[in-house]
Amino acid sequence: MLSTREWRKNRDQAGVLLGLVYKTPKGEARERAWRVYKKWANAEISYREAEKMLKKLAG
Repeated sequence: MLSTREWRKNRDQAGVLLGLVYKTPKGEARERAWRVYKKWANAEISYREAEKMLKKLAG
């Protein structure tokens, strides 16, 4: 179970990543952005990796 501090950190990180997903142009790039977000949400990649990839996709 997550502590309140960890939960807030994850919530804040999710907000940043979702913002980047929505800044990504619609189409194939947005689909790739969603896949990156889902990998982060499933703890397959780190926040830093996801943020870097999404910034590249968002331009």
